[in-house]
Amino acid sequence: MLKETNLYHYQQKVVNKILELKRVFVHLDMGLGKTLQALAIAHYYLTDWPLLILTPSSMKFAWEEAIRVWLPSVPLHHLQVSNFYIAFY
Repeated sequence: MLKETNLYHYQQKVVNKILELKRVFVHLDMGLGKTLQALAIAHYYLTDWPLLILTPSSMKFAWEEAIRVWLPSVPLHHLQVSNFYIAFY
């Protein structure tokens, strides 16, 4: 389960729109919560996992930390971080 949080109104609007459209490109400015929005959407599709996150090397540990904070229900042994990807299974 996604850790209890209150998404800002604009974040919830983005999440709802993505769930409605299924395919989008989110291009918000830095610091507006794209990671949390992505994790909220990933959680919505939890039954469809595995999930693959492609990210620059400089961001992989930030993503790993965000997953540990916001998706505490994901067992740590299901989280795999490598030089090329972050995967859940």
